[in-house]
Amino acid sequence: MFRNIKIFQATISLPCVLFGFTMFLAGILVNHLSTPSKQLPCQDNFSDKVLPIEYRIKKESHVYSQQLMPAQNFINQNLILTKSWKTIRICLVTSAFAGPTPHGGVGVAFHALAMHLAEATSSSGEQLFSVSVLYAAHPWYGRGDKNKWVAFYAMRKIQFIPLEAAAEKFYGPKLVVRSYNAMETLRQSEASFDIISFHDHMGLGYFTLLMKRQQLAFTNTVILLQGHGTLRWSDHHNFRPPKDHNTLAYYYMEQKAMEWADVRAIPSHYYFSWLQGPESRFNLSLGVNIYLQNLIYPLPSDKQQLVAFKAEHFAFFSRLEVRKGLLVFLEALAQMSPSQLKHISFIGPSVKIGKQSSSDLIQSTLASLNWPNDKYTLCLSFNSNEAQDYLERTKAVAVIPTLGDNSPYTVLELVSRQIPFITTTAGGGIELIEISETQRPFVISPEDPEALVAAMQIASTKGIKNFRAKQPFSTSYNMYIGALRALIDKQHRMDLERKTFLGSTITTKYSKKEVLVGITSYNRPHDLQRAVKSIVSQTYPSHLMQVVIVDDASSNPLMNASFDNIQQILTEARLNHSLIRNKKHKFVAKTRNDILRLGKAKGVDYVCFLDDDDQALPEMVKNFMRVASATDAELLTDFSDNFDLAGDYDNMKFSHRSLAVGNALSHNLFINNFGKANFCVKPARALEIGGHDDKSYDANSPFVDWSFMVRASMANMKFEIVPMPLYYYTKESSGSILKNRKGRNDIYRGQFKITQDVVKHVPDNLRDFVFYCRYKLGQPVVEADGLY
Repeated sequence: MFRNIKIFQATISLPCVLFGFTMFLAGILVNHLSTPSKQLPCQDNFSDKVLPIEYRIKKESHVYSQQLMPAQNFINQNLILTKSWKTIRICLVTSAFAGPTPHGGVGVAFHALAMHLAEATSSSGEQLFSVSVLYAAHPWYGRGDKNKWVAFYAMRKIQFIPLEAAAEKFYGPKLVVRSYNAMETLRQSEASFDIISFHDHMGLGYFTLLMKRQQLAFTNTVILLQGHGTLRWSDHHNFRPPKDHNTLAYYYMEQKAMEWADVRAIPSHYYFSWLQGPESRFNLSLGVNIYLQNLIYPLPSDKQQLVAFKAEHFAFFSRLEVRKGLLVFLEALAQMSPSQLKHISFIGPSVKIGKQSSSDLIQSTLASLNWPNDKYTLCLSFNSNEAQDYLERTKAVAVIPTLGDNSPYTVLELVSRQIPFITTTAGGGIELIEISETQRPFVISPEDPEALVAAMQIASTKGIKNFRAKQPFSTSYNMYIGALRALIDKQHRMDLERKTFLGSTITTKYSKKEVLVGITSYNRPHDLQRAVKSIVSQTYPSHLMQVVIVDDASSNPLMNASFDNIQQILTEARLNHSLIRNKKHKFVAKTRNDILRLGKAKGVDYVCFLDDDDQALPEMVKNFMRVASATDAELLTDFSDNFDLAGDYDNMKFSHRSLAVGNALSHNLFINNFGKANFCVKPARALEIGGHDDKSYDANSPFVDWSFMVRASMANMKFEIVPMPLYYYTKESSGSILKNRKGRNDIYRGQFKITQDVVKHVPDNLRDFVFYCRYKLGQPVVEADGLY
């Protein structure tokens, strides 16, 4: 295939090769660490005919454990019909929105939904919805600016809210920061919304849903995830590997947000099946899965006239990328002569394919085919309406040779405007249309340039007519409005039962969990006193807390006076405590393991670590235990606010808020974004997996907490990250491991220590491969300067 399109030639970068191999490795690890599951068969490729969509769904139903509930069934089960109306307050959170964002199905779909909801009224004229849109792509605007769109949508009864950059600086991948900022913005006005809706793309709802699942916020708000297409799904159908290790974090965020959602609105059976299939394996067993088609605005007529004509102009109509079938279209043109076609157009935004833009690829390919410049047009900046107007004005047949689409908005638009098109059997597009016998030649198999040539020739010689919608547009509208109303009625019943959509019981207590706070210290007497005072200031009940402090054979003579002061501070606070002085320096890994053994002997529920140069915020232990009670986590970590030390602690300057992702193991094998070092853990469980590495030759190397969390993750420990800063971290403090042990040898040994725990789970003949990938892609980088 694509024999004339020379873009995927021999210059594949080493990182791409390594990522491909690493994803293969990840598969091995998953199979090793997870309960074995039955292999799922590949979907048949219907290359010679179009099968009714009902047959495909029935054929594959035994593969996927969950089924989509028809919207009408959900409405019948949950909607309470009353004469009184309560306006439903809904916030749509999106990284694309028609107007500010000229292109893309997500933006058009969210815009259409917002407009319909803002205009929806009851039979007696009451407004059904109060609509807000949180625009997460701010400050980027494809057209106009913030002020223009705030005013524009205010006139249409929509509150347009740009996601302003928070005052704090952040450490973390771009989409992690965006998801966190969205959560914080929503949390500040949590009581203002009955429903919050995200798209699945980019994991935008990850931290909001994490907060709700942990019962820290949004308990009385319904969170709806709309299925438009994850990054993993898009990458898979564009035949491209993950861009970098951050992409693996985004994959994780998308998956967990989808799995944790109260409700998932999925517009195609195809996409719902794909999410649960072998390429993604999402667990969608909790919450509610509803089949809801996207809406067109304004609402089109349900009666589409059939108009037939012989085609002279064909227009590729989609984003100019591989998944949309651009290469298939170019290959089809390579099999035709310019004299056979009056004109061709390419309508859609240009993207990168390989190392060049898709618009450059089109022009270079057509030049190589000697295609005259006046016989083709590139339309790269049209918005949705402008593109459809162009198709109508030029009497073009749209060509959508997709390799995989969820529920393509372009199909709905073309059907509503009665514009004929050629498409494929791939994805959920064919679920949207009625296909008569005379229209079957225009629904072809994917990745088949010859079939596309044949369809274009039939359209030119015998004519083509437009498709009709399989489900009336008015039905889709009524289903959406009814389903949102039914969600509120269901939420009200669950509030009375103190239950969540995921089946958990809502709790407001921390179940009297006993906590041992362990602090290890070495030669930092003043820092240690500050850390201890922060523990004394905890809001968690003091009778449920114990403190143990281990001085790791400090040589600083001031430590004696510091211990005397600490003894007095803890006694006056009536905190049960133990002060231990090591005779020999053990290093932090051994002292932490000693604290774990002490915690197990005392029978506490959790051991929470704090370094002596850190300062716990007053709610730290309380918030850890709130999440522990809601989730039964075995390991909990958090974020930190990081400070630069300018002379002394009275002159500390805020640097940034350090975010993390949580238990995204594939991502965290390359860079530590598990969470911070002041984690809480069930001591018996920690010792069961060997605790911290304190026995190997590399035990005293950096990355002590990172190494432990890799080990914990690979042991399937129940892992939770509390998405808020719970302590102050001092950067580059005197005596810190990362300050004193950051040379090449130390970094190499720390990376080696982590990788040793990974290779225990792979065959021996893959050990060198794992080490190679880890050193080539891990952060911080260890430079390779070997002789051969």
